[in-house]
Amino acid sequence: MANAAESSPGTVAYDPGFARDVFSRVKTADRVYLCMQCGVCSGSCPLTPLFPDFSPRVFIYLTQTGNLGELRRRAHLIDKCLGCYTCSQRCPRDVNPAEVVEALSHVVPKYFPEAVNKHEAAITQEYVDQIIGTGRLNLARLHVMSLLKTGRFLELLAPAEAKQGFKQFITGRMFKLMQLGSPRAWRSGLKGALTQIKERRAKEVAAA
Repeated sequence: MANAAESSPGTVAYDPGFARDVFSRVKTADRVYLCMQCGVCSGSCPLTPLFPDFSPRVFIYLTQTGNLGELRRRAHLIDKCLGCYTCSQRCPRDVNPAEVVEALSHVVPKYFPEAVNKHEAAITQEYVDQIIGTGRLNLARLHVMSLLKTGRFLELLAPAEAKQGFKQFITGRMFKLMQLGSPRAWRSGLKGALTQIKERRAKEVAAA
């Protein structure tokens, strides 16, 4: 399979067997080919405005056509799916794009391990840590920690993400989402730390 995905610079690799591999993991596979590329799924996706190359509509098309060249270029985006199923709920033909993207997340690593292995491992580890540690899954924390663990923290500074993050920080929602404790506790802790620093400096001045 890996050889089928290889292509020389300037060419595009196609593998019709890729679609069979992906759709065999989708419960509604018989409806996938009813997709008319209307774009409702991508228009409903909360991630597409942040990452234009993340598009359920395009993922379905590339999978149907077996365009491995373009899928390789977008491989690192597959795991960004939030699993909100908004695309599937709004699809006029019940194609279930969310399950297609989920199936891609399982198949793509076999074809492009160099593109996703590091990111996938980080997400998997964070996922396991959350489930074992708290018994719950925090998608916001999963997204942020996976980027931090793979050295892609600069993506958090992208205009759209930075704006949303700052808004959540100001309202205090960031503390809850990231399980950082309450804003009041942070303010109290910061105030206490500053007080200790001032007292230490005062003692140093007095001793001098």
